[in-house]
Amino acid sequence: MTGLLSTVVAVLVLAFLGTVTDSAYVCSSISPFVNQTTEQCMNKVETGSEMSNEERQSAVDAINMIRTCIANQYEFNSGKTKSANFRKIRYACDIEATLKFTCPAADEIFESDRRVFRKIVAWSSSSVFFGIVPFLPDVDIDEQTQKPKNPSDYEMDTMKFYLTGEAGAAEIGCYKRKCDDKAYLACSSHTDIDDWRPLYTAGNRCQSNVDCKDPEYPICDMELGLCQQGNLPYRCGQHQNPTVRIREEMCLDSVTTESNMSNAERQLIVDAMNLHRGFITNQCDAWGSGTPESANMLKVHYNCELEKQVKFECPEAGPENWKSDATVFRQIGDPNFIVFRTSIMWRLKPLMSDVKIDSNTQALLNATVSGSEFLSFALNNDVSEVGCYLKPCHDKEYIACTTGHPFDVTKPLYKRGNRCQKNADCIVAGYHICNMEFGLCDKGGCQKDADCTDAASPVCNLESRTCGPLTCKFSDSSLAVDACKDLRACTEATDKAEPEKQFCRSTVIIADRNNYNTFTVKGFGAAVGEKHLLASVSSKFTKYGTSELYVIVGGMTILRAADVLPTIYIGSFNLKAWQDLTLVKLAGASSFKFNDYLQVKQVGPGSQDKSLTLRLGTDKIDVDSILLQRDAECEKIFSLDSTMKYVPNSNMACGLDDTDKGTVALSGAPLADVALTDGKHALHGIRSVASLDPGHRNGFLVTRIAPNCNWLFRASEGAVKCV
Repeated sequence: MTGLLSTVVAVLVLAFLGTVTDSAYVCSSISPFVNQTTEQCMNKVETGSEMSNEERQSAVDAINMIRTCIANQYEFNSGKTKSANFRKIRYACDIEATLKFTCPAADEIFESDRRVFRKIVAWSSSSVFFGIVPFLPDVDIDEQTQKPKNPSDYEMDTMKFYLTGEAGAAEIGCYKRKCDDKAYLACSSHTDIDDWRPLYTAGNRCQSNVDCKDPEYPICDMELGLCQQGNLPYRCGQHQNPTVRIREEMCLDSVTTESNMSNAERQLIVDAMNLHRGFITNQCDAWGSGTPESANMLKVHYNCELEKQVKFECPEAGPENWKSDATVFRQIGDPNFIVFRTSIMWRLKPLMSDVKIDSNTQALLNATVSGSEFLSFALNNDVSEVGCYLKPCHDKEYIACTTGHPFDVTKPLYKRGNRCQKNADCIVAGYHICNMEFGLCDKGGCQKDADCTDAASPVCNLESRTCGPLTCKFSDSSLAVDACKDLRACTEATDKAEPEKQFCRSTVIIADRNNYNTFTVKGFGAAVGEKHLLASVSSKFTKYGTSELYVIVGGMTILRAADVLPTIYIGSFNLKAWQDLTLVKLAGASSFKFNDYLQVKQVGPGSQDKSLTLRLGTDKIDVDSILLQRDAECEKIFSLDSTMKYVPNSNMACGLDDTDKGTVALSGAPLADVALTDGKHALHGIRSVASLDPGHRNGFLVTRIAPNCNWLFRASEGAVKCV
């Protein structure tokens, strides 16, 4: 995998997390960071509210999170709640526009009324809507009345607003303004907020679309247990047969097969199969035998190569000359050669009320019922593709179809199981997206990074099970840069010399992985051998244990996991020596090696020699040269630091960033000679801690490598040698 490596994750529990009973959704008290830039509402409506669209979305997310916790019977302090049938809320810019206000005077009252929820909170870079949620493990709800046991508890007014309305309010709009360095918030859902009412109406969360009774919210989000808006082509029961134009077209507009089919007909073949698969997965009760056992099935797609495989010439007339075999479904349609006619596959499906399926064996109780062979062909769990060839013969329509899988009308139609409720339920390679409507696993998505083969989207989002770009963020949300993107850009830059790009290819990001396709930067380092990297002890990544970590160099690779344990050597701390160094040897079980790495310099730079290192600008990380400070200046930079003292003429050095923005975050970053050694930049230092001196917070220590050459040689067992 050229230029791509893989990243390591350590899961750090920062706040209480609870998993709901029937869902993979997590009830969390964490308030996420959001963009604080003022934007038009949904990029369309100018309201004057000082909010980004990311924060507007967080309002929706916070309310749906609380509703999900209730729907899935989260265990609060008072115990497991009764469930409820909630709608998924959406954001409404027109409501936001009606809530516009100016900062109130000091003697004005800013509080909620029956229609508007109002709050004053500290201005923050995190979502205000999550910030006003009570700490969930402390919430007390009366199991019988669904009222708060103590309405005056912290932020219970937020719970009441988020849950108000029968089935939960459908829309929310909010107006936010900064007044006296505080966030003033006014929100409405156009639903009365009555103190005397219960927080919600007890009921049952939706388990399928049948449970969503509101015609405007007919689709059940199986993972959250909330009813949402959307069109619902799926409907349990007999469907009207669609008509289609008779027309020969290239298969999917790209493959010539000479089949007498339009692409609309090809799509209707797929639709007929998927609809009947959905009748099984969603346990439709319109079958003659009643509700069937469910199954885990794939969504069928059309395949032109399969169509070519079943191409045929007209046989002798008569059904005895056109019978199905173990893998090819063959049928003869009645003569129906008007311009528009019923799709042939829909003419071959059965009348559902005539079909009876044995609930124990999943076999047909009467395999002679018309359409039985279609069901045997269409319901095989393993089927994912179909191709059909249609040809007029003897004044009738002859069709041959194959899925590449065998079928037998006398055997079970399918294997029983559980329909997918979320992407994680779809485990067949290449079919990791759960189509919530039909309960079928669809093409695309991922279970692991190895499933993501597109270089532009190499990371599997573990929440949505979709592939996305490699993105690295800092814990400090004010650092709005993508370290992975910037470092990768340096390796590919056309305006940089090859030695500088090689320096970037040798610079390592050490990161934790989030459930999404993002990573949180915990430190930097430098590859110093095929199997070794050098970082700082002061970097924020966990040095021991089995929690996952990733190392990123252009791409990502696993650095540590339960079965992949690297060897880590910590420098012997000495105030004068200042050995803030961590040498990491990649696990023997790992096949990964660094293709590019820096040689370590035996002699440190002179006082006037510049050093190449990472620099954090306003919008990106880049590589630049800096001049390290003299000892006298370093003593000043750290003179008021309460935790350490700079020691002149030691193994310490120091430098200054342009600003203190990100100085702490760059610990472990390499410093190399600007002058070349054997055509490359050579490593001479590793960034260490930032100064805590209030007047010099842009100052940072550097651990000189040259005095530690012997330690490096011994710790690496001779693999890392200074030059």
